[in-house]
Amino acid sequence: MKKVRTVNYAALLVTLIIAGARAHTAGGQAPPLRPDAPRPRWVNISPRWVSTNPNKPSFNFGFQAIAIDPHAPTTLYVGTCYQGLWKTKDGGRSWYRANTGTNGDVLNGGRLWSLAIDRFSPSTLYAANGYGSWDGRSDAQGIWKSTDGGTDWQQMLPPTSTVAQRTSLDVYEVVTDPYRSGHILVAFHSDWAGLGHPHPSGLLESTDGGATWIVHQAPRGWAGGNRYVFFLNNSATWLVGTQDAGYWRTADSGKSWHQVSRVGRQDGGGGIYRARNGVWYVGALTGLLRSADDGQTWIVVGPRPGADGYYTVIGDGRHLYAQTANGGFNTSGPNYYVWSPESDGVHWARYNDQLFRDGPMSMAYDPINHVIYSSNWDAGLWKLQTGR
Repeated sequence: MKKVRTVNYAALLVTLIIAGARAHTAGGQAPPLRPDAPRPRWVNISPRWVSTNPNKPSFNFGFQAIAIDPHAPTTLYVGTCYQGLWKTKDGGRSWYRANTGTNGDVLNGGRLWSLAIDRFSPSTLYAANGYGSWDGRSDAQGIWKSTDGGTDWQQMLPPTSTVAQRTSLDVYEVVTDPYRSGHILVAFHSDWAGLGHPHPSGLLESTDGGATWIVHQAPRGWAGGNRYVFFLNNSATWLVGTQDAGYWRTADSGKSWHQVSRVGRQDGGGGIYRARNGVWYVGALTGLLRSADDGQTWIVVGPRPGADGYYTVIGDGRHLYAQTANGGFNTSGPNYYVWSPESDGVHWARYNDQLFRDGPMSMAYDPINHVIYSSNWDAGLWKLQTGR
């Protein structure tokens, strides 16, 4: 009698599902993320002395820019709105006000909406003191520099300087070159033309830590102010995000420019991230922008933000993280963080069930301890142990 072979169809189905998932991943597309799976939770590490009440002080936007020491990443700086610069050396367990020395009082009166560390000299820190000072000091705006870890400060763009008179003191962002010490770029909040100058706001560049400046005029097609600037894959390749004229790229230190996206940036903050596979991500008004060719072309990815855009995005080498935000007053919140595998970056899912009344203006990552930091305006300062 011929033996009849039986088939365990349940086991076969499971085998086929696993094989399909492996093939899907091998082809470069990660399997779907389950939004209901338990994940590490965000923890509030806000210094208790910093107010997040929008009315105390008046027009308070809470926590602003973040800068992390690349050589000792448990050392973190966070700028605040009218409440100075705060520093931790233990990953947020304890905090102290850093700006207690020369000119430190100036930083207590403005919005510290940009911070940048020279990765080759991490005690050197630059800050943009947005809107200056409540006490009316004429030199409160501009570019401030500390060479002792945030204690003492020096103005690098004095109001009487020729460069300041040709441009503006209303700085929006200072960014340091990750490939070369002392090389910094500066973008502006106000429109130079609105101040009586013949051109819209351009950029400043310094190769000696702010001692001298090169003025880069805006190319044809730029309008207004509200600019953010980023270094891409080398010292000469930059990306500029504008609110009204999209994103622009130069590969020759500002001699020539090309518009690479018509999607504008969200006003109020910004950040850029390069994934392990070389793909760049940046925030924008209608979603997150993704470029796989060093910023020459960009596509919109991620959940569409509605009335609120994305300021920034960060990754930990395995996953990307982002959330919508809108200047301290998220119009569509409270919202969740979203995430995507770095191997994907096109498909995003809800990270966990935590809700925030506003998303990040600025984010940073500690690659040694695998911690993400997120500065969420009046929603506080948060950290996530990613569990890598």
